Amino acid sequence: MTSTPEPASPRSLPSGDNLPPVEPPSAGFIVRLFVVPALIVAIMFIVGGFVKWVIDTRSEPQEFVEALRRDTPQRWQAAETLAQMLRDPKYADLKKDRKLAADLAELLESELANGETTDEQSIRLREYLCRALGEFVVPDGVPALVDAADGQGSPESLEVRLAANGALAVLLASEAELSPSDQDAVYSTVMKTSQDPDPLLRSTAAFALAYLPRPDATERLRVLAIDASANVRYNAGTMLAMQGDEAAVEVLLEMLDPEEVAGMENETDETQIVKRRRILTNALKAAEAIAQHGSNLELGELAAALEKLAASDVDRGFQVKAGELAREIERHAAAD
Repeated sequence: MTSTPEPASPRSLPSGDNLPPVEPPSAGFIVRLFVVPALIVAIMFIVGGFVKWVIDTRSEPQEFVEALRRDTPQRWQAAETLAQMLRDPKYADLKKDRKLAADLAELLESELANGETTDEQSIRLREYLCRALGEFVVPDGVPALVDAADGQGSPESLEVRLAANGALAVLLASEAELSPSDQDAVYSTVMKTSQDPDPLLRSTAAFALAYLPRPDATERLRVLAIDASANVRYNAGTMLAMQGDEAAVEVLLEMLDPEEVAGMENETDETQIVKRRRILTNALKAAEAIAQHGSNLELGELAAALEKLAASDVDRGFQVKAGELAREIERHAAAD
């Protein structure tokens, strides 16, 4: 699991008709889109040190699979280590290993067959098996992830459902080739999750919806952009912006407002600064993406919001980036 990045160093956008290309969201982008509560992020910083040591000293994936098959309390650590390995470019070939994916899916299905549990070790194991399966670019883990994502909503299953739905979103973003039946199953699960009472689940679904090539998925994303939860709105608005959808503008205006506090819900004094930086980082990334989609969009309000941010007392990097984007949007408008 990654930490929240600092804003990029200020750089000038080129003049002319084209903004620089915006890369599609990566797996780590999910974390930055408020899917994971701050407490879990803090815990994972601690776990990460242990995981790095394990990866450095033991790098055979099948050894981890064998460790997962043994009924020991530490099995979840092997699952998290595999998830970390799959995120590491050094182990890129593992993402295509269908046998490894099938083995992990079998283990997850076996765990799920045991029913609901309040045992912390079992919950962690299921959670990290989901995270590992989401890193593959082959579809072998999809049925198990769908089963884990489509839980009964009981408190002890929430973290597993979050991990499974997040994994499906990452897998969809990787453009893995799914069978028609897998596509239908994922679509049904994501649409159901997008209507869940829990805002964290709806927030996760917003990422996945952007990668479902169906009109009603996009329409559902627009509905989430006016959700009562700020985190859900911000996820949905960011993903709509990546698609060049003008429905994102209203959400981006809120995210860019330096005086807006809606996104600070349930944050402590210590995490508010980090959360605000995360919101601004994603808002600027999204504003750059939607601006790139052309002059057919009405972006005057967005340019004004960027100018307001540039004149505020936020960090200098945010001020510079906001000012550059505002001027670029205004140049596009003047050229039409």
